[in-house]
This record gives sequence, C-alpha cells and structure tokens, in this order.
Amino acid sequence: MRIKRLLLLSILIFTTAVFAACQSSDNRQVVTVTALDFAFEAPDELPSGWTTFRVRNTGEQEHFLILWRLPNGSTFEDYASQIAPAFQSIMEPYREGAVDRDETVTTLGGLLPEWYWSVLPAGGVGLTAPGGVAQTTVNLEPGHYVMECYVKTPEGVFHAMLGMLHPLTVTDVVSGATAPESDIEMVLTNYEIATEGVLTAGEQVVRVQVMDDPEGLLKHDVHLVRLAEGTGVDDVVAWMDWLDALMAPAPIEFMGGAEDMPAGNTAYITLNLEPGTYAWVSESYGSRGMAKRFTVE
Repeated sequence: MRIKRLLLLSILIFTTAVFAACQSSDNRQVVTVTALDFAFEAPDELPSGWTTFRVRNTGEQEHFLILWRLPNGSTFEDYASQIAPAFQSIMEPYREGAVDRDETVTTLGGLLPEWYWSVLPAGGVGLTAPGGVAQTTVNLEPGHYVMECYVKTPEGVFHAMLGMLHPLTVTDVVSGATAPESDIEMVLTNYEIATEGVLTAGEQVVRVQVMDDPEGLLKHDVHLVRLAEGTGVDDVVAWMDWLDALMAPAPIEFMGGAEDMPAGNTAYITLNLEPGTYAWVSESYGSRGMAKRFTVE
C-alpha cells in the first residue's frame, strides 16, 4: 500500500510539473518549439484552447511554423506522402521554364487529392531568422494537425520534404489558458493591413484579426521584417513568393508573425523591438499591396 501511494504521489508531482512548465504567470499555455535544419522538436499532443507557440530557430536557414488542421479520415502520413511531394514535383519543370506559372498551378491542382481542399490553416508562427525567437498565440480546436515549414533550401527543396513536418493532436481537454492582452490592433482584409496604435521599442503584443477570405490557394497571413539599409519592401515581397522564390537565405531579418488563418480567426504576436525600420508583409498577397512599412523610434 505504501508503494502504491508513493507511485501515485510521484505521478501527481510529475503531472503538476509538466502542466506548470506549459503555463506562465498570466495563465497562458506556452509551448516551446525548436526549429532545426530540418525538423521540429515539439510535443505530439496538447490540450485545446489558447496556445502560445514560442519558436526558437536554431538552424542556419529561415523557418516558420504553420499549423494545418486535417479533415476527418486524413492522417499525418497521408499529408506527408501526398501533399508535400505534390508541391515539390511541380518545382523542377517550372524552374526549367517548361511550364509557366498558370500551367504549374493547374498541374498542382490535378496532383492534390480531393481531401486536401478540406485542410484548414490554423495559424502559427511567421518566418523567423536563424538564431531568432518568435512567439504567436492561437486558439486551437480539438483535432489532428500538421506542423510544417515550406521555406526552400538554396537548391529549391521545400523544408517539408527534408523533415520539417510534425504531427500534433489537440485533445478535447481544455487548457483554460487565456489570450494575452493586446497593445496594438491589426486587421487583415482584401487586400490591406490596417493597424491601430503605435509600435514602440520594447515588448508589446499585436492582436491580428482576419476579416475575410481572399481568392487564392492560401488565406491571410502577416510577417514582420526588419529592413536593412538598401533593402526595401519590394525586395521582401519578391523573396516571399512561394513559387518563384522563398529560398534561404533571406535578404532581410524576419522576426515572426501570424501564419494563415480563415476569416473570423484571431492571433496574438508578441514582439520585443529595437529602434529601426520595419515592415509588415503578407507572404501570399504582398504583391497585391499587403505590405506596411513603419519606423520604431
């Protein structure tokens, strides 16, 4: 009986310690994910609710973490074997000029299985420079997810093809965690980034609300970059094109952001800024004007 009590006590202490490690003083569920060249070190299971993903990029190339919620009946193995290879297969003919952009997209549509169109983006942490740390909070519903990074190597290979896919199960257990309080408001619409408030040096939180769904393969997203002298927003937009570019290394420093989410969703980006020149840029729709330059004094 004494051994049984000690065993139960040990389990209770261990469970409490794990729970405490995922909670901060303001009742947030914080999950640290390490982005490597080329893998995610991350948990396989989390409770549902508001979840803060803190990505540490320990690799030598840019990485991001986008979450895809899988439809019922589809598995992580299905995604890894059918989706990532389909995207990779179209790259070589396009790079060689055998097909144009429209033909490439049409070919891709024919390669993707029908269930792919029911995959939902669920947000995540935006592009992060090597050595950087970025933090974004999203609200996760129960279900099966895939974490992915599809930045390309200098040779044009998607990181997902090299191992940057990770399964995540979000359980019916609700964490009870809350979202952080925001200092700055941002609204993403077709096709504008609107902000209310002024970003200053130091730590602050930006609440990102998606108001509508664009026409196109991807939903709205936003990434923060620190612009170096001689590098403009147009350079960033050109580099972020997933078909023509998105190949490491980037010409500027990426500092996180909020990945694709459907209309009605909200994310919170935690920032710690120094004085300098920055820009918010959409990966998918920067070319349509979704880019906003600003200065931090």
